[in-house]
Amino acid sequence: MTSKIVDSITKDLLGQVVIIEGIAYDAKGGACIKLKDGDIVYIKNKLNWETEYLEKRIVISSTLNLKKMIPDPEVSENGAISTGAIGKQYVLEEIAKIKIVD
Repeated sequence: MTSKIVDSITKDLLGQVVIIEGIAYDAKGGACIKLKDGDIVYIKNKLNWETEYLEKRIVISSTLNLKKMIPDPEVSENGAISTGAIGKQYVLEEIAKIKIVD
């Protein structure tokens, strides 16, 4: 576990318990945190934030992983493209603690 608060993701943090700081937002893929560098980290099994956290700067302690959370976009026979995200997303699992820092 890193005891330092991080506001950007590096590959060496994957699989570790980390303390991350960012802004809490709701997205189509579920509750997430937007980091200082613009990266988005989703919260596993959380569809949206409680009002007290939404759009606030928070610090969250959790295990960081890289997983497929949002389905890839699909193209229909007519060429219409569905919403989605290509590739894997950063995900926080096993949330230990959330704190508002604003």
